Amino acid sequence: MPFSPNGDGLNDRFEIKNKCHEFLQYRLQVYDRWGRVNVYIL
Repeated sequence: MPFSPNGDGLNDRFEIKNKCHEFLQYRLQVYDRWGRVNVYIL
């Protein structure tokens, strides 16, 4: 499902429902439609 935080009420929120606290490391990358990284979290 696409994530589009534009305030229209559709797909504005991105949530990871997992047990991330159990991982020693994780990486999250969010790309735009052209394949450019917009968000990079370690």
